[in-house]
Amino acid sequence: MDSISIHTLYASPEELPLDPAEVARRLRDAPDAEAAIAALSALLPRAGRAPAYRACFARVPVAVEGACVTLPGGRVESEQLARHLAGCREAFLLAATAGFGLDRFAQRHAEDPAEAAACRAIGAAALDLWADAVCGALRESVGLPLSSRCCPGQGDFPAAWREVLLCTLGTEERIGLSAEGGFQPTWSLTAVVGIQSTFSASTFPAGCTPASCATCRKDCARRPAPEA
Repeated sequence: MDSISIHTLYASPEELPLDPAEVARRLRDAPDAEAAIAALSALLPRAGRAPAYRACFARVPVAVEGACVTLPGGRVESEQLARHLAGCREAFLLAATAGFGLDRFAQRHAEDPAEAAACRAIGAAALDLWADAVCGALRESVGLPLSSRCCPGQGDFPAAWREVLLCTLGTEERIGLSAEGGFQPTWSLTAVVGIQSTFSASTFPAGCTPASCATCRKDCARRPAPEA
């Protein structure tokens, strides 16, 4: 595999404050949403200081032939990933985490169902906020629209590729994400993000653009599924 240039990014909770309304939105379908939202009000001021945002990424060439995608690390058969990278000759490999602080905070509140639900919503919102911020910075750096994130385990993109991406990016040394199956922060992700050097309206659903994916709430093939 040719050598690739890997970069790291960091941010503090003060730089990326959580939006209480966005976190509460994630609780609307909780079994006892009212109790979970009440718990959230008490927990968020403390939990919002827990994230330790870290990410690493690399800009790499990609080749798409039908449902086969060639990336650093090998070839993968995935219609899901091929759709995300349609029209792309390059992509970003991305790994991001909100850190172990949120895990420790959630463990202290695991006994109460409402508090546990609130902690899960806080963690998911923190990871999405960080991943969106990183992708926004990447989009600005290249001056081109990006596809949404496609994560291993999403659709037919094999979950085993999470380990491949972690190894390719050297995440253990850079941001503390091990590729050896060790304990990982719950709120972490790996993803491939296409650089849309050639944008075609047929690549996205009607009314959508690559730049709109970060704030889109539609359920479509290009919207990334949360990583377990």
